[in-house]
Amino acid sequence: MQTFVAVILGALLATIGGFAATQVGIWIDRSRRARSAALLCGEILAAVGTLLRLAEDASRQGTFLDPVPSRLLSAARREIDVYDRNRELLFSLENADLRARLHSFIVRLSIPLDRLADEHARYLELCSIVPKPAQQAEALRTEMDGIFDYLMQSRNLIPDLLALLQPLAGTRFDSYSRIDINGNPIDKSP
Repeated sequence: MQTFVAVILGALLATIGGFAATQVGIWIDRSRRARSAALLCGEILAAVGTLLRLAEDASRQGTFLDPVPSRLLSAARREIDVYDRNRELLFSLENADLRARLHSFIVRLSIPLDRLADEHARYLELCSIVPKPAQQAEALRTEMDGIFDYLMQSRNLIPDLLALLQPLAGTRFDSYSRIDINGNPIDKSP
C-alpha cells in the first residue's frame, strides 16, 4: 500500500511540477515578446522623433522643402515602414490602450508624411513649369506648411509614449535625443 501511495504522490507532484514549469515558461516567453515589442516600438518612435526634430532644425536654415529636411522626413517615413513590417509584434503588448495609442499615433504620422512627400513632388513639378503657376504653387506651399507644422506638433507626443514603453522595454530611449544634425552628441550639461 505504501508503494502505491508513493507512486500516486510522485505522479501528482510530477504533474504539478510539469504544469508549474509550463506556466513559468509561458510567462517568460510572454515577457520576452512584450519586451521585444516595446524595444522595437520605442526605438522606432525615438528615431522618428529625432528625425522630425532634425528636419525642423535643418528647415530653420532654409525651408523644409530643401534637400536635407526632405531626406530626413523620408527617413522618418522609412522608420515607420519598419513598424509596418513588424506590426504583429504589437500584439505582444498586453495593454490594449497602449497598443491603440501606439498604432493610432503611427498612423497619424504616416499619413501626413506620405502626403507631404506627394505634395512635395507636385510642388516641384509646378515650380518647373514656365511660366510658373505662382498661385497654385503658393497655395500648395501653404498646405504643405500646415502639414509640416502638424508633424512638428505631433512629435511632442512621442516622449509620453516612450515613457509608457520604457518600463516594458527595461531601457531608456533618450539616446537619439542627444544627437545633433551632424550625428554628434549634444552637450546637455549646464
